[in-house]
Amino acid sequence: MNYLRGSLFLLAVVCVVGAAQAQVVTSNLQGVVTDPTGAVVANAVITATNVETAVHRTATTNGEGFYRFNLLPRGSYEVKAQKSSFATATLKVNLTVGDTITANLVLKVAGETQQVAVSSMATQVDTSTSQIEQPVSQAQIANLPINDRNFQQLANLIPGAAPSPSYDPTKRLYGGVVSGGATARSSGISVDGGNFNDNIVGGPVGLVPEDAIEEFQVVTNQFSAEYGHSSGPFINVVTKSGTNTLHGSGFLLYRQKDLQANGFFEKTKPDFNREQFGGALGGA
Repeated sequence: MNYLRGSLFLLAVVCVVGAAQAQVVTSNLQGVVTDPTGAVVANAVITATNVETAVHRTATTNGEGFYRFNLLPRGSYEVKAQKSSFATATLKVNLTVGDTITANLVLKVAGETQQVAVSSMATQVDTSTSQIEQPVSQAQIANLPINDRNFQQLANLIPGAAPSPSYDPTKRLYGGVVSGGATARSSGISVDGGNFNDNIVGGPVGLVPEDAIEEFQVVTNQFSAEYGHSSGPFINVVTKSGTNTLHGSGFLLYRQKDLQANGFFEKTKPDFNREQFGGALGGA
């Protein structure tokens, strides 16, 4: 009996870990390899190499010329298709969190080369999933001014989503994200696939430093199975990961009463001065 309980506990742990890793902090890449006549090419070797880390994965096309990479870490990739008697086809693609990019390759006869650039916006209608989502890129996080350096404010960029006002004394500085009429209490959030929810009053349990975020995604509707525990929007945060290059950043947030206007009912400006500064250094 104890052995059975131990086995069930171990299985539950494995399932929870697998579910955490399966929550979409990664991307998928798929496509069909054909020859110049349009005939599919089976048994072609596809190699996807992360440009930033040089980590690579390989796959082989099936009888229908189809290949797919699941759970690729987001980032820039160089994808190569190789088969004897054909020239190598090279593809460059940028994957963002939660993406499933369809990138087809054409293998030409030996002696010719092909390079294709594919962006995450290449497919306007994603037929691989029904969920409604939109990512916020690291460039937007780094370059757009945020009044209180709360990355959730960038939800204003996503149609149908918005930052939530405070709904609990413990959420005075970070209320969460709302969409579709749902409250922030019913929203869910994960950081690198791990649970980041406040199990008492709902919403996020804290803030993630803005300089540590690579990008984040807000799923507003038609959720996949891994988001089944929340009825509101799901916020998927991916932090920066190590690369082969050293990077750093610095910031200064300065607010002072002389730089802001009076409120409509204010005769005088209240005293206010805020100076917030910091930086980050790492291999991300």
